[in-house]
Amino acid sequence: MKKEVKELLARDLSGLRDRFFLWLANKLPGFEVLDIFARPPLLRLAGVQVYGWNMIYRPFSIKFPRQLRILGGVCINEGCRLDAEGGIELEVNAWMGPQCTVETVHHRSLPHRSKEFRPVKIGAGVWIGSRVTLVPG
Repeated sequence: MKKEVKELLARDLSGLRDRFFLWLANKLPGFEVLDIFARPPLLRLAGVQVYGWNMIYRPFSIKFPRQLRILGGVCINEGCRLDAEGGIELEVNAWMGPQCTVETVHHRSLPHRSKEFRPVKIGAGVWIGSRVTLVPG
């Protein structure tokens, strides 16, 4: 095998455990008791830093789970997408409405068109309405 293929395969296999637990957390039925007591521990197994009591509704999408930090009292509503490559932190009692998106990518202006990743921090007690897209900056 070529060196590039081996590197890609090694990277994919290293994230397999994280993806399995994210998949499993999404497959649990949509009962509130599971949203509070079962989904957060599965997200911990996927590498998400989850602290305290949280409500996490399915379906959701999390990219780079090891860069996501969720503090106590957080609510992530159904259909949310979190791309945490640059790091995302949800502080105490932050609530996200349905179908919100948090992106950590920042595109530089022309002519470079290169990407860089910046952290996104959602403060304590912040309520985000439905279908909002948050970007760094």
